Amino acid sequence: MKHIIIILSLLLFVQHLFAQEEKLRVAVFDPTSSGTAIDEGSKVAVRELISSTFVNTGKYIIVERSLLEKVMKEQEFSNSGVVDDNQATEIGKLAGAHKVVISVVTLVGGRNMLSVKVIDVKTATIDQQKTKLVQTNDLLDAVEPLTQELIGVAVTAQTAPTLPKKNIEPVHANATSAAPLGGQRNGESYNPDGIELVYIAGVGAGTIATKGFYIGKYEVTQAQWEAIMGNNPSAKPDPSHPVNNVSWNDVKQFLTKLNEKTGRNYRLPSESEWVHAARGGSNNDNYEYAGSRRIKDVAWYDQTSGSNVHPVGTKKPNSAGIYDMSGNVFEWCEDWFDGKQTHRVRRGGSWHDGGGHCLVLTRNRFLPDKRTTTIGFRVVCSSE
Repeated sequence: MKHIIIILSLLLFVQHLFAQEEKLRVAVFDPTSSGTAIDEGSKVAVRELISSTFVNTGKYIIVERSLLEKVMKEQEFSNSGVVDDNQATEIGKLAGAHKVVISVVTLVGGRNMLSVKVIDVKTATIDQQKTKLVQTNDLLDAVEPLTQELIGVAVTAQTAPTLPKKNIEPVHANATSAAPLGGQRNGESYNPDGIELVYIAGVGAGTIATKGFYIGKYEVTQAQWEAIMGNNPSAKPDPSHPVNNVSWNDVKQFLTKLNEKTGRNYRLPSESEWVHAARGGSNNDNYEYAGSRRIKDVAWYDQTSGSNVHPVGTKKPNSAGIYDMSGNVFEWCEDWFDGKQTHRVRRGGSWHDGGGHCLVLTRNRFLPDKRTTTIGFRVVCSSE
C-alpha cells in the first residue's frame, strides 16, 4: 500500500510538471519612454498589468523578475530593465522564456502613445504588436484592454450583480477606559467599538518596516460615519456603502470625534501600513491586487462596478481577511505624497478607475481639502 501511495504521488508530481510545461513562459520588461517621463511607480504598474493579463488567460506563466535581473547582471545588460528588442530576446532565451513582451510609452501631441509587442524568442520575430493613443491620465487604464487585444482575449463589459447588503453595526462608545483590543495573531478579528478590526503583525526589515497594528476589516461605512458625525456627505446614501465624498481634512475631524467617543487612538494608516496590510501582513502575499492576481475576484473597478460604488465586503478578502483594499473607493493614508507637502497619499483605486489604479504598488495623490465620490478611508488603531 505504501508503495502504491508513493507511485501515485510521483505520478501527480509529474502531471503537475507537464501542466506547467504546457504553459508558455513569458518575460515582461519594464516599459521604455520617449518624449515623456513616467515615474517608476507607473512603470511597475504597466509591467504588472501586462503580466497579470497574460496570467489570467491560464495559458502563460511569467518569468520571475529576480531571474531576469540575474541574467541582465551576468550579461552586463542594463540593471533598469530597459532593453532593446535584441537584448530582450537574448535575455528571454537565457531565462528560459518562450516569449518576451516589450512596451513603449511615447509623448505625441500632448498625449501618450502606448505600444506593446510580443517577440517569439525562438525565431526572434515579432508575433503581435498593438498601439493606442491615450490621454496622459488614462495611461494605466489602457494597458489591460490593449494587452487583451494583443493576445486575443475578448473584452466585454460586465454588469454588476445585485448583492445582499451588509448589516452594519453602529459605532458605540466604550466610555473613557477602552477595553483591550485582544490578542495579536496576524489576521485575527476584533470588534470593540462597532468597527471591525483585523490585527496585522509587524515587519522589521526591507522597504516596509512597521510595528503590529489593527486595521479596519472594511472601509468605513456611511452608517458608521453618520453615527459619529451626524451627517452623510456621500453622493448616494446607503448605510452599507463606504462613506465617500470626504476630504482628508474631513476624515481627521471624524477621527477626533471617534476617539472622544471610544477612548481610543484611531487614525489613518501610514502608507507603509496600508501596503503591508494589503499584502496580508506576515502572510506577505505577492499578488498584484490585494488578495489575488485576478482583479475581478477582489475589486469593484470600472469593468465590474456598473459605474457604482458597492456595499463593503462583497468581493473576496485578502489572506488576512481584509476587504476592498483594491477597488470600491480610494483610501486616504496619513502620509504626504512627496516632499512638497501639497498632496496626501490615496491608495487602492475605486469603482470608477481602471485596474492599474487598483494595484497594491500604485501610488496616487489628492489635495487634502478636496472631495470626490471615489474616495473614502479605513481606520487603524495602534497595537496595545
